[in-house]
This record gives sequence, structure tokens and C-alpha cells, in this order.
Amino acid sequence: KASGSASYHLAHPTPPEDQFLSLNRPLRATFSSGLSFSSRLATASSSEVAHVQISTDGGNSWQDVWTRSGTGGSGQTSFAPVNVSLAAFDGLEFRLRFLYEFTGGSYYPYPQPVPVGWYIDNVDFSNVEETLATVTRSVSNTNFVFTPSETGTSTLETAAQMYGRTLPFGPSLRVNVTPPSAQVRITFIQMQLTGQAKIDFEVVSGTPSGFQVESTPDLAAGWGVDAAATLLTIDPGSRYQVLTTPSLTAQRFYRIRVLP
Repeated sequence: KASGSASYHLAHPTPPEDQFLSLNRPLRATFSSGLSFSSRLATASSSEVAHVQISTDGGNSWQDVWTRSGTGGSGQTSFAPVNVSLAAFDGLEFRLRFLYEFTGGSYYPYPQPVPVGWYIDNVDFSNVEETLATVTRSVSNTNFVFTPSETGTSTLETAAQMYGRTLPFGPSLRVNVTPPSAQVRITFIQMQLTGQAKIDFEVVSGTPSGFQVESTPDLAAGWGVDAAATLLTIDPGSRYQVLTTPSLTAQRFYRIRVLP
């Protein structure tokens, strides 16, 4: 170990197979991002190679950001610090793994009476962001409406789909979501015999400058402005009503957007 009570250890069994230690959570790099860890490549042949690898396409492909091969002898007898810049991945979401590769030829099988394989400790990142939740949605054109579920910072990325295959995601766009200065609440919805839908809503907080009625047939398909909607004022600054004419043969969802 470099510190604490233990370290990670990758070594080749018999028969030899590549060994992996992967970080499950996706991270996002900036121009100042870096990775540091303590490394000890002990007894290993030149066919046993330690890699640190990055994937920007969800693990479909990997590229080296650091590598070290065995010397055929006892190798490192103590841990050494390693620092890797991740600036080349600025703006990209990435996954990271440690790979102990067997390239063919001789190797030192585990266990041995002497330390063999690759020991990893004190893994740390600097200036990276962690993706806490991911939502994926398919769109059929180059425009879409982003509706955040909560305040905070969101990262938007797009990828092309061709013949059932998803290509790598492009650079990300950061969106800072702030709570609205005013909020409303729908209080009543009724289908009338005339075929119109009546939607009552009230102002809960703030002073809206206006409202926009939006609807969709499918919550996963995105929202659009309801051009058929008519807005009526019941109590200025407090209570309002919307009249619209939905299709009677399909479901429809409605919401009221507060305009800044």
C-alpha cells in the first residue's frame, strides 16, 4: 500500500487474462482536469503492460493516457506518484479504467512468493464534474425542447444515430437552471360538451409577465405551444382560465409556462 490499509491489485492468473479496474460513474473533463494515483508495477514481464485508459463513447472504445511495461525483473519496489492531464478531453463526458494487459509471451502468474503484478492506490481526480443522473431521448430533427426536472447545472450532449448505431457524443453544452421568479398551479380541468377543454390555474408566487400554454400527446416526445388555446383572465394577477380544443380520440397533456 501507498497509504491506508490496502491498495488495488491487478495480476494475471493461469491462464493469463486481461484484468480491469473500472470507475462506474461517468465524469466530465475541463481544460484543467487531472488524474493522480500511486503506482507500483512489481514483478512483471515485458508482455505485461499497465494502462490507464479513457473512453468518451460509453465504453465502446478506449485510448491510453498513461502506460508502463514490465521489466522482466522485480520491477518497482515501492509506490511512485503518477499525474496525468485530462485537458485533451475538455468538455467531454468520459469513463476511466485501469487495464493490466497480457500481450502474449511470458508472464508471472499470481500467486508468487514475491510481489507480482500492478498495485494501484490513492486514486484522485482534480477539476472534474460528476454526472449524477442521465436521461436519454431520441429526436427526429435538429431541434428539441429541454425541460429540466430540477434546478442546478445540466449538461446537454447530442449524438447521431445511423442504421441502428449510435455514434459518439459531441462536445457538451452546460445549462444553468434557476428557479422561476413566479410559479402557477393548475387547479381544475374539465372536458365540456362542446368539445372544448377548460383549464383553470392560479398564481402561487411572484408576478408573471405572461403565460404560455403548451401541450403534447406523449410526455417523452417534448412540449409545443398550443396554438388553439385562448387565455382568459378571471382575477387579474391571481386566477386565469384556458379554453382549448383537443382531439377527442387521443390523450393530451397540458402545462402552463410562466414567461419571465
